[in-house]
Amino acid sequence: DDTVDSNVYFFWKAYVPLMRHIISGSLAKKESKTLQKAVTEDLKINVRAFGKGFQKRDKDGIWRDFFVRGVNMGLAEPGKFFTEFPQSVNTYLRWLKGISDMNANTVRIYTLPPPEFYKALYVHNTENPDKALYLLQEIWPEEHPPNGDYLALEYRESFLKEIDYGIDAVYGRANVPERRFRAWGIYTADVSPWLLGWLVGRELESEEVLATDARNKGATYKGKFVSAADGASPTEVWLAESLDEVAYIEAERYGALHPVAIVSWPTLDPLDHDSEWDPVTGKKNRWNDRAEVAIANFEITSRMTAGLFGAYHIYPNYPDLINNELGYDAYKDEHGMLRYGGYLREFMGTHGKFPALVAEFGMANGAGIAHFAPDGLHHGGIDEKTAGFQILRMMEAIKREGYMGGVVFEWMDEWAKKTWTTENLMIPYDRHVLWHNVVDPEQNYGLLANEVVTPQAPDVTYQGKDLIESLSLVADGSYLNVNIVLSREIDFSREEILIGLDTLGRDLGQMRWPSRSSGHSNLQYSELKIFYRKAVGRNFRTDQSPGQRQGDNQGRADYT
Repeated sequence: DDTVDSNVYFFWKAYVPLMRHIISGSLAKKESKTLQKAVTEDLKINVRAFGKGFQKRDKDGIWRDFFVRGVNMGLAEPGKFFTEFPQSVNTYLRWLKGISDMNANTVRIYTLPPPEFYKALYVHNTENPDKALYLLQEIWPEEHPPNGDYLALEYRESFLKEIDYGIDAVYGRANVPERRFRAWGIYTADVSPWLLGWLVGRELESEEVLATDARNKGATYKGKFVSAADGASPTEVWLAESLDEVAYIEAERYGALHPVAIVSWPTLDPLDHDSEWDPVTGKKNRWNDRAEVAIANFEITSRMTAGLFGAYHIYPNYPDLINNELGYDAYKDEHGMLRYGGYLREFMGTHGKFPALVAEFGMANGAGIAHFAPDGLHHGGIDEKTAGFQILRMMEAIKREGYMGGVVFEWMDEWAKKTWTTENLMIPYDRHVLWHNVVDPEQNYGLLANEVVTPQAPDVTYQGKDLIESLSLVADGSYLNVNIVLSREIDFSREEILIGLDTLGRDLGQMRWPSRSSGHSNLQYSELKIFYRKAVGRNFRTDQSPGQRQGDNQGRADYT
């Protein structure tokens, strides 16, 4: 009950903030290296990272293997930035039902969502116990730490506070104050019965890892649950401290433990990739193989009975080492070469101590290609059917190579995303979320397509003469739609339709029409592809590619 008159509202909105303020002085003095309070040894553990995967305890107390078939949930709806979260429980319920209906068993959330998400997850799982969705909850550190240093005092304390908020929110006991660019509110839905594990971190940038390591030489950390091993880098020390803090808070506050994980990606893997070597500069200018975070440099104590694992974002087409390492060509499945499987196999060789989860993988089906892959698993430029086939193919490789499971990226298209091939052309950039870039691969990863609906009525119509009866234009969130009505069919073996677009002003651009000897045009773009549909009565046949509009029943030809 979140109404103002309820005791629950008073407790979390007034009493809890007051008590936190009173005791904040003593809490601030607690060093995370030393537990000031004894943690009971009788901790509730229903999920553990064990062997090569997850295990869940059933109602009879027997441990059962659990293979993750997950979906990553980005929450940015069309026209919204990433931190403009939906506030409707029904929206999340609809999404969770769609994910459950595709036979997934897990969802992954990147950062703290609003309270409505947890309410929806609670309702979905209690009403559908046979199709419950388990939760991988990530705790996200802010980007751009000061001087690239994760161990900078203010940055470190801010992340520890985010850990505190995240754990309390999952247990339905959080009162997060209003803040910019982050979720906040009163969290009352306890979804901990479906918690699978905590993911700590993000895709750390190489420059930040190198800066942290250079500024904090000699840093160490020994915790009650998780420690940095001898020889661990300062970045790994920061991650070990953060993992230990997660385990400590959950154990001390809620008498429970769940598996904890570092989040990383191939850019920081501990492998040495020959394709990233420059004979002149070595790896000085090789961004994707200069720094590393290795799970072998983490240790858990006997108290951490829920276990530790690695959560990795592994795609078939980035970074370039996935495409360029010669040895990956040798990996084959029943469909042929699969370089992705070659990387999975080699990387698993670094994971002797703990299990590994592919926490992100997927296929983009935007019209443009940002990275070509030798085996055809490109970053964009493929159709939806092919994308689905390759996702299933990669999931089979993930299972075959002994991973804990895979989490597909992502649930729905997010217009807020961007790729290096199109980012500079998003003008003005702060409005790019308002339209869907069908060329950008990153905006087209979704299992659920967020596509525009083209208006039926044109924005403008021009009446023509002779061959051209009319030309109409209508813009939507993805395309400029041009519809030309002609008085007769076109014989494309002898004739052509040429459309010129002037986007920069009348004094710029090509001054003559292509293939014409005279006449100013001021073109910036020309020779657009024409989709042709011939209309004969009420029956339509497609002579070339299908158009967007149907013709009328007068025997005219429509070109879209």
